[in-house]
Amino acid sequence: MLDSVRKENLKHGYEAAILVVVVVVVVVVVVVVVVVVVVVVVVVVVVVVVVVVVIEVVVVAVIVLVVVMFVVIIDYS
Repeated sequence: MLDSVRKENLKHGYEAAILVVVVVVVVVVVVVVVVVVVVVVVVVVVVVVVVVVVIEVVVVAVIVLVVVMFVVIIDYS
């Protein structure tokens, strides 16, 4: 009788240990996925900001170049 109770308790202990391992693995996988998603979002935002800044610098440079050309044309005409 006592031996069968021990076996049953041991079986439940193994089931609980397996459940704990599964929960830990799932939590670790979820955390890793969230971290990867956050890193990807941050990289995308940084790339978009850099592209926007480069476009703004190019636009300002073109505007300055056009203004300088008009001033030079007006001065020499």
